[in-house]
Amino acid sequence: MSQQKQYINRVTAKSVLVKHGADMTRVRITCTPTNLYLDGQLHKDGPGQFTPMKVGALLKEMQQRVTNVAVICNFDNWSIEKTASGFIVNKKRIRITYTSGGHEDNFHISEDDLMRDMLKDIDGKKS
Repeated sequence: MSQQKQYINRVTAKSVLVKHGADMTRVRITCTPTNLYLDGQLHKDGPGQFTPMKVGALLKEMQQRVTNVAVICNFDNWSIEKTASGFIVNKKRIRITYTSGGHEDNFHISEDDLMRDMLKDIDGKKS
């Protein structure tokens, strides 16, 4: 695939992301002759959040619009698996390890968790 076609695929991918309201400051798009890679974090630009269904629809549209490449996602906050009929999309949880006095605790945090609740959980584990 020529560099011009790779450029067109990157621009096409960006236009799909913008159309669906993605925060483009957190997404990196690269293209090789056979693959289009999406890295970083996929978040909405502005209020609201993506749902797994909306992310799947975005990726399906992107796969249809780019030419002769596979769309491969490696987002920090989404687990995405390509299937024959589309994509399986799940939100990733963040694991944080907290060490205090030689004792280690693990906390799993999703973006929906409130900071107040997370701090309460940490305080409860220290007691």
